[in-house]
Amino acid sequence: MTTRHLEHAATPLRKSVMAEMEKEFPDEFAATAASVFRASSNISVTNSLYHYYALMSGRAVAQTAARVKYVDTTMKSGLKDMDSLLAKRSMDFFCLNDGSAPEIDLELRTAKVTQFLENYFPIPAPWES
Repeated sequence: MTTRHLEHAATPLRKSVMAEMEKEFPDEFAATAASVFRASSNISVTNSLYHYYALMSGRAVAQTAARVKYVDTTMKSGLKDMDSLLAKRSMDFFCLNDGSAPEIDLELRTAKVTQFLENYFPIPAPWES
């Protein structure tokens, strides 16, 4: 069995591969699409199934060069990671995630993440103003 850790980063998806997967697994796609909320029986289409399917069918390659950082913003270490990201700006991609077992209360997290994003991206995109 081949396994690979999937990065929390921007990745392209081919429409043709998605369409092929939906033809190959129609029941699973239909059940997942019918779920109002995520269920344990749902398939994770764009987060894992697509990547493994495309890789195993020869229509994807494993990236080895991108510098990626996952930051759990609910942890004290995550706040330090954001400081480092801002100071060094050495990552190609980063993911700010909200984890599942917060060490830091919501108000402080919200303030820190907002401050980080405003400092990292000081110029608003046209659709943000």
